[in-house]
Amino acid sequence: MGRLAFLLRYSIIIPFLVSGQTLAVRADSPPSASAANWQSREEWDWQRLRNPSTGMIPPDIRNREIRFARRMPRGKALLDGAVWDRRGPFNLGGRTRGLVVDATDENILIAGGVSGGMWRSQSFGGAWSRVSGLLDVQGITALIQDPRPGQTGNWYSGSGEIFGNSARDLGGATPYRGDGISVSRDGGFTWAPLPSTRSGTPVRLNPFDYVNALALDPSNTAGDELYAATFGGVWRSGDGGANWNLELGVPDPATSNAAVFSEVRVASDGTVYAALSEGFDRGIWRSRNGTDWEDITPPGWPERVGRTVIAIAPRDERIVYCFTHAPGGGLHEAALFRLTGETWTDLTRNLPSFGGTGNVNVQSGYNMSLALHPRDSRTVFLGDINLWRSTDGFESTANLTKIGGYHPSHNALAYPGHHPDVHVITFLPSDPSVMLTASDGGVHVTRDCLAANVAWESLNNGYYTTQFFSVAIDHAASSPLVVGGVMDLGTQVTISENPLDPWKELLPGDGGFGAVADGGGFFYSSAQRGDIFYCTLTPSGDLRSWSHLKPEGGENFRFITPFVMDPEDNRRIYVGAGTTVWRNSDVTGVPPEVYAPTSINYSAVFTTSGGHVSALGISREPPGMLYVGTHDGGLFRLDGAGAGSPPAADIGTGKGLPRGAYTHCIAVDPHDGNRAVAVFSNYGVRSIFHTFDGGNTWRSISGSLEEQPDGGGDGPSVRWVSILSFPRSGSRVYFAGTSTGLYSARVLNGDDTVWTREGLESIGETIVASVDSRDTDGLVIAGTHGNGAFSAHVSSSSPDSLPEVLALERNYPNPFRETSVIGFALPEFSRVRLAVYDILGQRVATLLDGNRPAGYYSLEWNGRDRRNERVSSGVYFYRLEALGATRTRRMLLVR
Repeated sequence: MGRLAFLLRYSIIIPFLVSGQTLAVRADSPPSASAANWQSREEWDWQRLRNPSTGMIPPDIRNREIRFARRMPRGKALLDGAVWDRRGPFNLGGRTRGLVVDATDENILIAGGVSGGMWRSQSFGGAWSRVSGLLDVQGITALIQDPRPGQTGNWYSGSGEIFGNSARDLGGATPYRGDGISVSRDGGFTWAPLPSTRSGTPVRLNPFDYVNALALDPSNTAGDELYAATFGGVWRSGDGGANWNLELGVPDPATSNAAVFSEVRVASDGTVYAALSEGFDRGIWRSRNGTDWEDITPPGWPERVGRTVIAIAPRDERIVYCFTHAPGGGLHEAALFRLTGETWTDLTRNLPSFGGTGNVNVQSGYNMSLALHPRDSRTVFLGDINLWRSTDGFESTANLTKIGGYHPSHNALAYPGHHPDVHVITFLPSDPSVMLTASDGGVHVTRDCLAANVAWESLNNGYYTTQFFSVAIDHAASSPLVVGGVMDLGTQVTISENPLDPWKELLPGDGGFGAVADGGGFFYSSAQRGDIFYCTLTPSGDLRSWSHLKPEGGENFRFITPFVMDPEDNRRIYVGAGTTVWRNSDVTGVPPEVYAPTSINYSAVFTTSGGHVSALGISREPPGMLYVGTHDGGLFRLDGAGAGSPPAADIGTGKGLPRGAYTHCIAVDPHDGNRAVAVFSNYGVRSIFHTFDGGNTWRSISGSLEEQPDGGGDGPSVRWVSILSFPRSGSRVYFAGTSTGLYSARVLNGDDTVWTREGLESIGETIVASVDSRDTDGLVIAGTHGNGAFSAHVSSSSPDSLPEVLALERNYPNPFRETSVIGFALPEFSRVRLAVYDILGQRVATLLDGNRPAGYYSLEWNGRDRRNERVSSGVYFYRLEALGATRTRRMLLVR
């Protein structure tokens, strides 16, 4: 949940600091707005990923698409033998649910991101190294170290986040499942899966697909007694995970009485505490031996319970706290109970309720953590959106202090040096004054958790787990400026090519799409649900000025709102809001530093018949061709969109595009506006379509990204396409960001298009949410949702990007009615002639006759002869002559 979402919740004046500026913000939305924002993200994820035919995200699609991706061809490095390099952010961490300080060496930290894999630091966060493979499961949800002497080299991690994942199905559990438990026997350097927790059943839900918590019995020196809290129940293994017994809950998590959430903790004497949410064995349980259980659910336990977290007091293990999500009950839907010996105390009334961001807020169980000070059982630390400290065991609110998360004044600013949404609280074994947290902003430490004013520092140096929604660069100049929209880290900017230089957060929230003006004089950024900003920078990369551009009158904004900057006039933008496209003719007319929707220079230029605008693309040459895509598969084109009331043409209906699919991206060729690519991100559909005539015809170029010709099967979700076009050579490289990594194609050949994997040694199989590129220096930026950003410089004549042989591709479509595309590959400089002949061998048209450098090319024939007259239906041949050789293929024209 982004910080800016809270601006929409509370009717207060909020001092909003942005790089030294104070932004007076008035928020007058109803109290439900924050919850609505969380729901809007879930709906956005569901709409863009579901199979339109079933309304569901395919079961276990993450594992299935990974297996499919590993069978695909792998591309050559675009740099001369090099790989894709990290671009940053070096100084930022992403959402983290696993964090442990090594008990044998406190300089060693091991942390796991929910989509960024496992990382290890040997310098207490001064630097990090990735210790999970790029091809391993990336979603870490639980992490423990064996506490027993002589066994501390053993570590266990759990995977699979059942709530809050970036791809959650509203109809049930997220299909982006984990893959069981992994183990390290060498201090966290290498990891291997526990075979007993991997089901091998891609459709059926396995309990270990979602591991909520792990615990080891430190009192058992005879065996490795391991506990796992999973979807459906609590499991126990006496042999370190080789075999398992179900202790609480049900064995089949697919049944209706399965507890979605579970929790387990073990005291030093082997006493086990567990919690299960709704379903069989709901409540709080205790076992003295791990096999015999007693129900100790406290009186007054909420009727409805979601996720629960448990903490045992290290100094006095008779004291146990249970913090739970209580939908429709508790205080702000949360409850807190304490067990002392055999006596329960309900402390719910003393949970934070100070207004604004000062209310307890577990966000439906998304962020929950709990810990007691190792030397003082009355000092309790509780994590929700904030980090709270109670020095009287929550007996009152008088001794309750906010020490992290949001600002102590309960506004939407972050606590200095810290980050909201706290998932883990842990301490330095030798000095419990030193406390570490894992949150949506990575890893942080305070040297004195008991101070009156707790100070924090980041430990995210090289902890590359940030989750990008977008990246944008200057298309007109070879500038190092990169603008990124990052989940829960707002708008991040770098003006340095050095990947170790820090990025700067200029605007908060869940960062959305962005755009950079030609020459970098200004840029646009956005946050969730229509908050778009026009910004200028100082020479040092700080924010100089901003203007709020949310169109007044706009409604039903997407969670990540589509907007596009006009390349003809960078001061002009187009914004999608519900069914309407809004045009701002000059954003510089909007007053600076006023956080409120504006009508200045805005006009509604197009309204769909029902589909919500989900993607926009606009041409540079010719200017003003605006492509509009909708969430239900609609496509439209407005010509001359920069002024007046341009007419809209339906370019989607009846064109063979996937029905009901989510248009996620429209990439327009920077040198030919009639060429564009439409991306449909849903599973179960053909994902990528290309037009070379302004949308009059569309052809699938999904090619090898689909397992089945109709888009069915296990192909990835395609999120973005960027067209790198080199006008001098006529060559193009198409980059596709997908849920299984980055791909490229150099020749489009319809459904025979071959997409090859890029950056496998660096980007791996992480979701690539956004790609941007420019031809001035061949820079390509890929923003991943989990491992930061990567870049490469691609040359149109790079040796590794050149074809090896002369080749003439099959035309597409074939048969065709109006226009067909012909591709060919030229391995070295040559005079080239490409011509069309009729069945009698008479030359009908010459498509190319001249010198060309090595590269990949595609041309189209419009079914007309040398006099520009339409030719009749029939069989035609096209012939390529180059390098003293000839290649010929056949095509069929059907009028």
